[in-house]
Amino acid sequence: MRLYSLEIKNFKSFCPEGIKLDFRPGMTMIGGPNGSGKSNIGDSLLFVLGTRSSKTVRADKMDDLIHIPKEGQRRKNEAYVTAVFVNETDSENFEKLEISRVIEDINGEIRSTYYLNGKKARHTDIDKVMEDMGLQLDSYSFVLQGDINDFIKRTGTERRKLLETIAGIESYNMKIDAAKEQINEIEKNVAASETLQAEI
Repeated sequence: MRLYSLEIKNFKSFCPEGIKLDFRPGMTMIGGPNGSGKSNIGDSLLFVLGTRSSKTVRADKMDDLIHIPKEGQRRKNEAYVTAVFVNETDSENFEKLEISRVIEDINGEIRSTYYLNGKKARHTDIDKVMEDMGLQLDSYSFVLQGDINDFIKRTGTERRKLLETIAGIESYNMKIDAAKEQINEIEKNVAASETLQAEI
């Protein structure tokens, strides 16, 4: 699947009226002077795909993600981002996936809500969709500011582990470890059952 469009409203430097970005097939480049909000586009994508850390999207706390209006303007206490992905196998088969996230400041308490294709969803649902698409927020699916310098400074072993993560090998290793733990638990239960059976 590829990113088809990104709609951003009242998020960081984007005003309540918002903006919609359409991404055509191939490479898309977004340019502009310093302070024009280029990095905030990347932050909005990380945000809608479920990052839990405000530091990841360059904010001290989650309510900093809600746009701060100019003096004299009323603040709207919510931020909204929608990402649309498409799978275009051919001209007739067109699969679309829409992920939305809204954060609201309700009397100083931040509430985060996810939506999948317009229906309310849990964070785990978003994680499952991300896994199916082969995306990981903590890997190099997203190359952020400073990531290249960090990669260069790593040791050979650290780079290899990172490349395994990017290739998706680490997620399989985690599944294998989880399966082994389940097998060990089952073997313990079987042994306990055999002991109990022998006693009876």
